[in-house]
Amino acid sequence: MNRGCHRKATNEQAIAKAFAAASAPHVILVGRRLEKLDQVKEHISREFTSCKVHCFSADVSNASSVEKMFDEILANGLQVDVLINNAGINDARTPIADSNPDNWWRNYVRPCHSISITWIGPYANEHQEVMVKGPFVCTRAFFRQRKSITTSGAVIMVSSVGSYATLPNASSYGSAKAALNRFTEWVGVEGKDHNIHAVAFHPGGVAGTELTSSSPEHLQRLFTENGYGSSLIASVHKRFLGQ
Repeated sequence: MNRGCHRKATNEQAIAKAFAAASAPHVILVGRRLEKLDQVKEHISREFTSCKVHCFSADVSNASSVEKMFDEILANGLQVDVLINNAGINDARTPIADSNPDNWWRNYVRPCHSISITWIGPYANEHQEVMVKGPFVCTRAFFRQRKSITTSGAVIMVSSVGSYATLPNASSYGSAKAALNRFTEWVGVEGKDHNIHAVAFHPGGVAGTELTSSSPEHLQRLFTENGYGSSLIASVHKRFLGQ
C-alpha cells in the first residue's frame, strides 16, 4: 500500500505505508530504478521499524523479467500474498477524431512512470506498460508462484472513476481502465481454485498525485485527499485474508 515520501504521498507510497502501518512483516518494492525505490524504503523503514522493506529490479512489461523477479523473491525466503497492480498515465485529453492512434494505444501497452506495490511481497514498478499488459504479466507470475501455496492470496487492481464515467476526450484512459475491470473478473474466476481473490479498487479522486495534478483545471476541484491506503488495506484484511 502507499506511504507518504516527500511532498504529498502518491497512491503507491500511501498503499505501501498503509501495509506497514497494518503490521505487514515485509513490503517488497519492484522497479526499474532501485534508487527511486530506496527513497520509499528509507521512509517506511524509518517510520515502521518492525516492517522489513525489500527492493527488486524488474521490467513488468517483460514476462521473463517478472518471473525472474518472483524467483528472486522466493530465493530470499519471502512469499507474495497480496499483489497490487497500480499504474496509470494521463495523456492530454483528445477527441477521438483528433487523436493519434499510437498515443491512444499507449494507455494499454506503453511504459509509464509509476510505482506498483505488493505486500509480503508488495511489488512496485516504474515505467511499466500501463493499465492492461503490466497487470496481466504480474498477475500471471503471481498465479504461477502460488500453485503450491494453500493460504489465501489477493490481487488488487487499482481502477478509476474513468472506467465507468464516460467523459469526453478520455476514451483511451477510460477504456483501458474498463478493460482492467473486466480482466479482474477473470482473475477472480480462475483464482478460486488457488484460494486467490481479486478486486478492482476505485480510490476516488485523490488530490496531489501526478495523475490528477495533470488533469484539466475544471476537474481539479473534484479531487480531495482521502484515506486511500487505509481503505484498501482494510478491504484486503477483512475480505480476503479474514483478519
